[in-house]
Amino acid sequence: MPGILGIEHIKRLHIDQQHRIGLGAPQAEHGKQDHKGNLANKRQRKTAPKLGQVWAVSLNSAARPAQASQPAADRLLIPCRAVMIFAAFGCMMAVSFPGPDLRTTSLVHLATLAALSSVSTAALACPDLAMAPGGVVVQVTDGDTIVLDDGRIVRMIGTQAPKLPLGRDGYESWPLAAESKTALQTLVLNKSVQLGFGGERIDRHDRVLAHVFVDQADGPLWAQHAMVAQGLARVYSFPDNRQCLDLLFAAEGRARVSGLGIWHDPYYSIRAADAPGELLARAGHYELVEGRILQAEQRGGRVYLNFGRFWKQDFTAVIEAPALRLFAASKMDPLVLEGALVRVRGWVDDRDGPRIEITHPEQLEVLAIR
Repeated sequence: MPGILGIEHIKRLHIDQQHRIGLGAPQAEHGKQDHKGNLANKRQRKTAPKLGQVWAVSLNSAARPAQASQPAADRLLIPCRAVMIFAAFGCMMAVSFPGPDLRTTSLVHLATLAALSSVSTAALACPDLAMAPGGVVVQVTDGDTIVLDDGRIVRMIGTQAPKLPLGRDGYESWPLAAESKTALQTLVLNKSVQLGFGGERIDRHDRVLAHVFVDQADGPLWAQHAMVAQGLARVYSFPDNRQCLDLLFAAEGRARVSGLGIWHDPYYSIRAADAPGELLARAGHYELVEGRILQAEQRGGRVYLNFGRFWKQDFTAVIEAPALRLFAASKMDPLVLEGALVRVRGWVDDRDGPRIEITHPEQLEVLAIR
């Protein structure tokens, strides 16, 4: 990881990327579905996001092993990868930079985030958590769940590790689940930890929802960040727990570039939005899906992001009314994303073709607007 970037270098990266992507160009043609569910195109210009106002580029535009139907996003934002977390300012054009608000965050702070390579230092970059004593970890259930000496079960919020059966009949282990559990044991077992809260604190299973920081001589070690950085967990957020995701996205991107852990296994490959048959086969699974939004439209209280001309067959991302309120609160309008190349993460279901429901903005990462 490079050292802190100079401010002039930062500005040059910003200007160069703005030029490369043609920021401010009109969006793709808008279309409506005819009675057969096809798109009837009509020209309608949309206002592109203004620099530093609405969208910020994803930190997660990282490379991965080539696939037959590999999305093209990784060829578009190589300069963004080079500066990792600072890409959020250098490529300020798109969506889902969870964490610091780019309209008010200083260049110096963003450059400092770019230089944070150790998980102990990374812990200091997440100041918005309410910290509380934890205790000693006496058990590791899997790669994202621990048990404290007072009996509390802690679900490590912000991440999803490969799942183990844990006594569930007919449930198959996900690839690298055992390795993920072992890695977390190495990090936290029999060690004192602190808990950081950034949203809801208890889930419906009475588990504590917290970021976990391991006490050590040279400063706290952020367990979630360490697991994601090793490629043994993915970023996995909730509408009521959205703090401190920026560094987790950056760590995930670095792990995927390097093919670490799960990113070397086809089970976790990023899926192509233009392969609906393959996505249907993954119904019931949590997936990352990349593709270009052919049509963005609002009907009733929902926004539909259609990735194909036949909405009953092709992949669709659906934003329900509660999620739209979160987008509006963040001054984000998903309708401007028509024509954008995006990555969507979430659980795939089968309702009029494969789809993912977006419950909060961080599930949607924009890789390019044209």
